[in-house]
Amino acid sequence: MEKYVSQLIEDIQDATRYAPEDVEFSSNDEEFMGQIVEAENTPPISSEKLMGLMYIQFPPAEKLTTRQMIELNKAIEKTFVAFRIFIELPGTVPIQLRYELIRGLFKEKFQIKKGLNYHLDFCSGDCPPCAIADYCRINIENKKKAAKQTPEGF
Repeated sequence: MEKYVSQLIEDIQDATRYAPEDVEFSSNDEEFMGQIVEAENTPPISSEKLMGLMYIQFPPAEKLTTRQMIELNKAIEKTFVAFRIFIELPGTVPIQLRYELIRGLFKEKFQIKKGLNYHLDFCSGDCPPCAIADYCRINIENKKKAAKQTPEGF
């Protein structure tokens, strides 16, 4: 598996060559608005078409060592930055869960907007079914507030 993971990391790093060039936005208001409208109307694209990478290339977490998951996460996140895709997960999310969440992104389509950033925080706003609810600062704070407001004995 070590050789496969090393090759996969090379493929991930190589994917940066597909990253779009930065867009220089116009200082003219009308042209700027046209650029924004164009960016907003960019259709979603699969990771395969965008980066040449597919979900099936990424082994499930249980087949990897912790070190391999860390290395894959770092390579993916670094490559995503080249595409202006930013993954925002709490640092307390366990490595295995982090890897599986990031791996799952390769099943999705990306809404890449030329010149604009794309942030992925894995938050749907609905805490109970959320995979990272136990690590989310806002969810933890809400639980503490709710506990303070609940009368004793209930």
